[in-house]
Amino acid sequence: MNYKGTIIEESLDNADVLKGLKILKTDIESVTDEHQTPWLKQWTLHRVEIPEIDAAEIAQKLSKVIDVSHVSSWYADFRNDKKHYIIFREKVFHVDRSNKTQYDEVRKYGLTLGIPEYQLPNYQDLPKDVLAHFLSEANKSTYANKDAPKVESNRLKSEDYHFEKDGLIYHDTYFGSRDFIGEEIVYQEEKPVWGANYYGFILSEEIGEKEVYDFLRESLMQEYDSPVPVRGPNEFTDGDWKYKFFADGDLARFSGAEEISLKDKVIYRCFVHGGFIQ
Repeated sequence: MNYKGTIIEESLDNADVLKGLKILKTDIESVTDEHQTPWLKQWTLHRVEIPEIDAAEIAQKLSKVIDVSHVSSWYADFRNDKKHYIIFREKVFHVDRSNKTQYDEVRKYGLTLGIPEYQLPNYQDLPKDVLAHFLSEANKSTYANKDAPKVESNRLKSEDYHFEKDGLIYHDTYFGSRDFIGEEIVYQEEKPVWGANYYGFILSEEIGEKEVYDFLRESLMQEYDSPVPVRGPNEFTDGDWKYKFFADGDLARFSGAEEISLKDKVIYRCFVHGGFIQ
C-alpha cells in the first residue's frame, strides 16, 4: 500500500531528493509566529505519494538532508493505513499506527529537538483497520447482542449502549422502536473521531417488531469481512428470512442501506451514512 505525506521544502538542506518523488499537490503558507521559523518567509508544502517498496529507502535519504541549522528542528513524514514513517535528521521511526507507545517515543524524541508539541504526529490519527476491528467488537457487544445491557439514557427518551476497549469508546444512542433513528460515535482519547447516523423502519404491518429485530440481531452477530463493517454481512439467510447490506465508500466516508426480506418480500429497511470526524 502506497504511503502519502507532506514534505516541507524549506526543511531540507538539499531539495534534490524531491525530484524523484511523485508530488500530488504543492501549497504555499506564509510564515506566522505560530510556525516558529522566523528566518523564513514561507513554507512550501509538497503532498507526496511514495510506493511501499521505496518507502524505507526514501526515508533514509530524507534523514540525511533534514535541516538542523536552527534551534527549532524539523521532521518529515508519510503514512498508509497501517504504518507511519517519521523522519528526523539521522533518525527514522517506522511506527505501527495502532501502537500508542511507539507514538509516545516519537513525540518524546521530537520534543528534545525543540519541535513544538502541537506540530508532532500523534496517536489520535486512527487507522481504518484498527477502527474496523474495534467496530466489529463493539457492535457485537451492544445492540446486536440480545443479552447486552443498556446504559443510562444520554438524551431525553433515548436508548443507549456503551463499549470501551484499548483507549477507544463506542457509544450508540437511538430513539423509537418500530421506526427508529440513531447515531454511533467512536471516541479516541475522549475526542470524537468517527460517527454514523442511521434511520430504519418496518414496512409490513403484518410482521411484529420482535420477529424482525430478533432476525436483525442474528444477522448483525455474523462474522464477515468488509471495508464498511458498520452493520452486518453482505448477505445472510435463515430459512425464509434474508438480510442484505450494501455500502459505497469505506470507513473514512460511506453511505449504505440494509434490508430484510421474508419469503422474498422486503419488510424492513435501514439507511446509514458516516465517516471520520475532524
